[in-house]
Amino acid sequence: MRKTIDQKILLDKHFTKLDILGQHLWMMLQLHPKTNALGVCDWTFGKINAYTHGNTPTLFQQAGRELVNEGLLVIDEDTEEALLLDHIDLTADSGTIESAYLGTASPRLRRILVSELNRTLRQGKHFPFEWEEIHDILSESNADSDEYEEPHPSVEPVEAEDKPVKKRRGRPRKNPLPPEGEDKPK
Repeated sequence: MRKTIDQKILLDKHFTKLDILGQHLWMMLQLHPKTNALGVCDWTFGKINAYTHGNTPTLFQQAGRELVNEGLLVIDEDTEEALLLDHIDLTADSGTIESAYLGTASPRLRRILVSELNRTLRQGKHFPFEWEEIHDILSESNADSDEYEEPHPSVEPVEAEDKPVKKRRGRPRKNPLPPEGEDKPK
């Protein structure tokens, strides 16, 4: 799966308030190969630092605290997992969502994920499957306000949508293709 970062993050006041280390860590977690479709990732210095140079555990923890303080990340130190808030991959199928949820060891992060998925449903966002397919997850217990504060992004995320087909520019083809269902001219 190819991961991309929406450039509108550069307009998000929570992101732009971060220092360079916080922004770097946020981007690393977004792109990290172990970050799943729901935004859950490893929270261990060694696994994240393997993809960068010049970092220290102290800088790593400092950047992590900054992400937590800005409401962009929730960390569970007990299970060494973290959750990037507002990171749900809207192109994922129901099996990928279910695997990501079941692969999350932290009960706290699972409750937050249920809240995040329900918030995504309330916002009217669409997956390439029916919400009923993940009904069992949606009916699990939600996180309460003591566990985390729902993110309020200053920039609305862009949903994947069908783009119109661009018309071909240039000279017309010598032998245009026949309409579908018709044979080629002989």
